[in-house]
Amino acid sequence: MNSELRKRLLIFGGVGVGLVVVILLIVWIVNLNSGSKVSFEEAEETLKAAAIAYYKDNQQLLPSNGGEVSVEAAVLADDYMKPLKEIVPEGASCTGKVVVKQQADGYSYTPYLDCKEQYATKELYKKILEDHPVVTSSSGLYEINGEYVFRGEEVDNYVQIDDNIFQIVKINADNEIQLLLQNSKLKFAWDDRYNIDRNRNTGINNFLISRIRTYLEDLYDSDALFTDFLKERMSTIDLCYGKRDPNSSINDGSVECAQVLPSQHVGLITTHDFMLASLDSSCQTALDPQCQNYNYLAASSESNWWTLTASSSDTYRVYVVVSSGYLQDNQASGNLYVRPVIELSNTVMYKSGTGTSSDPYIIK
Repeated sequence: MNSELRKRLLIFGGVGVGLVVVILLIVWIVNLNSGSKVSFEEAEETLKAAAIAYYKDNQQLLPSNGGEVSVEAAVLADDYMKPLKEIVPEGASCTGKVVVKQQADGYSYTPYLDCKEQYATKELYKKILEDHPVVTSSSGLYEINGEYVFRGEEVDNYVQIDDNIFQIVKINADNEIQLLLQNSKLKFAWDDRYNIDRNRNTGINNFLISRIRTYLEDLYDSDALFTDFLKERMSTIDLCYGKRDPNSSINDGSVECAQVLPSQHVGLITTHDFMLASLDSSCQTALDPQCQNYNYLAASSESNWWTLTASSSDTYRVYVVVSSGYLQDNQASGNLYVRPVIELSNTVMYKSGTGTSSDPYIIK
């Protein structure tokens, strides 16, 4: 009896295993024939990977001199990926391309997917403009000389990149997004050289030869803040380093941009940008304390931090934003906080978020 029972159990077990194998084989065949469907975001990554492989094999087609080129998904489908219709979710009708742009440190690859009403890749700058219609009064986004500038105290202009939070200062005429690091833990002297006019180490307020310029360049080369993810999404920035008279009431940017250092990776905010962020009409000169009023840059001030702008009235003073939220001109040798300014490329893509401090924009 025991021997007969064991035989039956072995037979039933063998049949069960066979049925499982058959079912798994059927599932495999179905999946093979139906293709590997992925999400829209995963389809974008597939496009990007295919373009990288394509241009690795066709390096002569890469852009030069800061230019850009694009390749359609249909071209990549020949040898580098499946056709989009076999990848995207069922029922979606999509077209796609990858834009390749030459950067200072290599190339950026930006995938675009257009699936009509179901999904479309969106640049961050377009999302910002969509969320912030241009205003002419109160806090918000203002259109000034071809740029879109955040002004006022209550503005939802936060972006998270890696583990860091930035605030959007403006979108320039090329749709590149200028960001200011929030809550910086970086501290350094603007310059600490011996100044013959003062007979001590108060620093020399010439940005071109300053310690702070070298510090910013070294910061970019480190991975403390500038990860590969961030560097791939950055554009270069032209730094306005003209000196400003404390009594000057000119605030159209011409004073600071009388001298420009082009195509840099990292900078600092200028006095013009700080003053422009204020909605107080009595903010006329850099040292007017009322420039802190209705100004998100003043509201975000928790400690003294450097601007890029030096004083033209002497050889050793530089404008800083003090913890109270207004500008002062301090000697360059102070060990103050550094809040780097960068620009994101106009091809940086929006992923999620509403731009508030609790729900910042997230990029792809």
